[in-house]
Amino acid sequence: MSHAVWMYVTGAAETVVSAFFRPPLRRGWEHVQQVGPLLRREIVQAEPTDGGFVLSYLRRHTPFSAIETLAQCGLPVKVYGLGARDPIGPLSFQPIDDRQFAADLAGCRAVISAAGNQLIGEAIHLGKPLLVLPERAHGEQSMNSHFLRAMGCGDFVHLEDVTVGDVRGFLSDLDRYAAPLANLIGTMDGTPQVLALIEHWLSQRLSEAA
Repeated sequence: MSHAVWMYVTGAAETVVSAFFRPPLRRGWEHVQQVGPLLRREIVQAEPTDGGFVLSYLRRHTPFSAIETLAQCGLPVKVYGLGARDPIGPLSFQPIDDRQFAADLAGCRAVISAAGNQLIGEAIHLGKPLLVLPERAHGEQSMNSHFLRAMGCGDFVHLEDVTVGDVRGFLSDLDRYAAPLANLIGTMDGTPQVLALIEHWLSQRLSEAA
């Protein structure tokens, strides 16, 4: 991945990495600024509640077997990412709506989803335990999944392997994630740090031009 980064970015004044996790920096890269995900106002201002349902965000090529597995989890599930369609048992498929998604994320009991950095960060910010379903061949999702497990805020099963037992086991043991999440609720937003860095460099350039 580092080779691809260098192809697109050279001579940067500042290197900022936005992620829900903060691993130790390699020697020689101590100058890198690590910040949390850049969260939307709807997420930052949301008040978390437990509405007794699961929020799921799935990619469009999710196999139907995984959808059937979710339908047997024992709780209502609001599914985003697959477009509006007829319900399947307790699964309701939601149309694209950023504001409603944020409200449902704040109101859910837990999240079962693809393993994207942004959603994981938003869920942790709101104190929601996650079961993420990375695709085996997707390097970024696998990396995110391992860091999520290491932080104690959730767990993962590969999308191709997930079973009803995995999903029900996760939902029956949500208390195990409560303490790690409690330490991170409301702390994920990296936006203020990024804005401060941008303002710093803008001010410096203006001073040099004066």
